[in-house]
Amino acid sequence: MTLVVSDTNIALPFGYGGMRTFSYESWAEWSFRHEMGETAPAPDGGAVCTREIKVTPVAWITPLLGLREDIYQTCPEEAHPGGETRLTTLAIDIDRRSQGPPRPVLLTEIFDARVVYEALRHDDLVVKALHGTDIPTELGALVNALAETPPVVDGKHCYSFPSDLLARFVLHHSEGTYVAVRLGLPGAGPCRYELTEIGLLLKMPEALKPALEHMGENTGSFFVTDRPDMAKTAVVHVTARAPD
Repeated sequence: MTLVVSDTNIALPFGYGGMRTFSYESWAEWSFRHEMGETAPAPDGGAVCTREIKVTPVAWITPLLGLREDIYQTCPEEAHPGGETRLTTLAIDIDRRSQGPPRPVLLTEIFDARVVYEALRHDDLVVKALHGTDIPTELGALVNALAETPPVVDGKHCYSFPSDLLARFVLHHSEGTYVAVRLGLPGAGPCRYELTEIGLLLKMPEALKPALEHMGENTGSFFVTDRPDMAKTAVVHVTARAPD
């Protein structure tokens, strides 16, 4: 299945056989409205929040779509715009017989939690953040401990550890029997749109091997590191009713 990046959308436009189509724009609008608690369209003249997303594919390993999202958001009642830059991997349910919508994937749905833990705990930024404290011995506790550390804003760096860290990742490239993963740390305060990446090299799980072994064989799958022609950015605009 070939991913198509236009100026305003990322899509799998042609369903064939038992396959379904996918539109990032449609998913982004549904996700934004769900996030804002909207259950019905905004009435005419009602307060509306807007979100501009500059979205770039990083990898398409069927059915996993890795994205970089630069999000800029405004709402009528907010004094300043919001947003962030993040990495996201969506699982695209391409089976037409299914009703499952696209959904964000957790890193631990692909890799064993212990494997992720061992790699993450030795990362330089993690070691620095938890210096002088007891390092948790389990991945969930490690992520929680990192989320409790203060943001780093020092003129050279601007990042924070989010509580949903394991949902902020992309598969970046493969190295033999390993997969390079990037975790995204959002900025904070005045530099909220910054993105700091943590690189992990993880043993390739059995479930990923078929897709990775057959990349480029008319599957449409790619890492953008191997397909720089796919490093194109779509600018998507969506709206949602402002919270009461």
